[in-house]
Amino acid sequence: MSSQTEPGQRFAAAVMNYEKNNQLMQAIESHQAGRLTEALQAYQRVLTVDNNNYVALNNLSLLLDDSAALQMLRMAIELAPNYLDALINITSRLINKNNRHEALKYAQQAKEIAPQDARVTELLRRLETSGSCTAEVVQSW
Repeated sequence: MSSQTEPGQRFAAAVMNYEKNNQLMQAIESHQAGRLTEALQAYQRVLTVDNNNYVALNNLSLLLDDSAALQMLRMAIELAPNYLDALINITSRLINKNNRHEALKYAQQAKEIAPQDARVTELLRRLETSGSCTAEVVQSW
């Protein structure tokens, strides 16, 4: 009996995984098409089914105010510490909120992951020009 249940359980898990991925893709498509309310609701549906979906957390953060976005981004980074998009987004939000000390921490982490990424370079430039760190600190990374 166990051998019959196991394939059935694997099939059910595969269907559920497909549905989750399909929902995420629909949310991303809505977001890219500028249907922001629809995208927001779709990301929320994804997170209702899978609250560990760090991509949905990151993308949802793009539709929220700074405080709510920071909460989503911290969750995404906790789940996937090397997720570059979330690191870039949290750094940018923290710079916007003048929390340069914490922004510097995430910028450094992003720089370690993708030292040649233009988005990371831009964030480091923003930090440097904000007066929170010197050019020597930025260049030392």
